[in-house]
Amino acid sequence: GGFSAEAAEMLSKAQEEALESGEESLVIGVSYFLAKAANAAGRSKEALDSLNAIIENYEANTFNGTYNEAPFVLIQRATAEMGLYQSDRSASRLKSMSEDLQSAIAILDQRRKSLLFSGGTNPVFERDYWSAWLQYMEVLKAQGRCEDVIQLIRSRKLMAGDGKDFAPEGLQTRFDRLEEECK
Repeated sequence: GGFSAEAAEMLSKAQEEALESGEESLVIGVSYFLAKAANAAGRSKEALDSLNAIIENYEANTFNGTYNEAPFVLIQRATAEMGLYQSDRSASRLKSMSEDLQSAIAILDQRRKSLLFSGGTNPVFERDYWSAWLQYMEVLKAQGRCEDVIQLIRSRKLMAGDGKDFAPEGLQTRFDRLEEECK
């Protein structure tokens, strides 16, 4: 709870006002940050409701990555689903997490290619990008798809080159641990 719970309360009120205004970027922004705060406070159901509202209203713009937060809306929805999955162990939650993360990664992949083409990415983007991949691979592991996890990690290592890390330092150790757990 604490700060995250307080933030979620304040953002919940702001969301009502944003919805009344009907201004797309305001609705998306407030709803996204409400979900992020609710997830941080362990209020997964509230986060999921907020994200579902964005995705229902702006589905095409979410899945084609039109607005800036689009991939992160999908990532936060997967995070909310994971919170609920930990209590109900529903396989359908894993499937929905997997689909959301694949969509988010597809958008981030496009953005990463554009950034690399125009001179390079930045550390914040790289952390977000590889965090999404890590979250996706953790879902695959939970689905019992360890062979896929190992293949994905190996292909990333091949692309990075001999013995080089493919992800930022803190995340690379988590990928390595995930690979070990899957062997």
